[in-house]
Amino acid sequence: MVVLSELLPEGSSPSSSIHGHSSSTDGYRYDVFLSFRGVDTRYSFTDHLHKALIDAGINTFLDDEEIETGEDLKPELKSAIKASRASVIVLSKNYASSTWCLDELVLILEQRMTSNHIVIPIFYHVEPTHVRKQQSSFGDAMAKHKQTMEAETNANKRSQWAQKMDPWNKALIEVGNLKGNDVKGRLETKIIEEIVKDIHRRLHMHQLVQETGKFVVRQESVNKPWKRSRIWCHKESFKVLKQKKGKGNLLGLALDMRMLEKEKLGGSFELKTEALTIYNDLRRGKSWMNRA
Repeated sequence: MVVLSELLPEGSSPSSSIHGHSSSTDGYRYDVFLSFRGVDTRYSFTDHLHKALIDAGINTFLDDEEIETGEDLKPELKSAIKASRASVIVLSKNYASSTWCLDELVLILEQRMTSNHIVIPIFYHVEPTHVRKQQSSFGDAMAKHKQTMEAETNANKRSQWAQKMDPWNKALIEVGNLKGNDVKGRLETKIIEEIVKDIHRRLHMHQLVQETGKFVVRQESVNKPWKRSRIWCHKESFKVLKQKKGKGNLLGLALDMRMLEKEKLGGSFELKTEALTIYNDLRRGKSWMNRA
């Protein structure tokens, strides 16, 4: 079955970024998602980094909410992470004390594994070893989360806490092992400049690789898209599904739900659910969605 995964958050619209490049061309709304602990860096390092990224033409998402409401990560933050090509994680003293930050971290690293999401850790006056081994403030924070879980009397909530603890632990180990930027003992203006240059370079290379890959796959069969392993063009995907072709060849395809809505309103919407059932062996499907 084709899996339709939302890359653009509801109500959003395409936006330009990186010196004329539009993230929406590959289904993304943002270039960078900033994950940080507000109490540590909102009005200092993160604010300066955000401004530098915007000034460099890098479309960046930063959550304006100061107070965390509720135990679960806000849906709009989940959507923003999935709608970003990269994430910058500012790991500071109190980062792990926030369940929201930990939930963001888990989702960001999941995107890294499944969607080639670029992840850039910044160790802001913390040791990578402390993050990886959960020592110092990171150890204290995780111990407190465990105490909260053990003190929870509601069985359902206690179970929810238990289900989160292991992914949080693994995420801290993984991000602590990644190559990142250590701020300690360095001028923040200098390191921010280096980070912006590095992000710009990696985003450009990421886009270049994607475009090259699409070109190579298209050459598999220029005039017969159902013979290719992947289809990125909406019109070709729609036609292949409508004609029920490509079984056994396709590993993935893309559908632009905005175009489907237009076709539906225009009276030409003919894609039935059963048209998707012939792709039970399809490994990966994507739809670029925007319901604005």
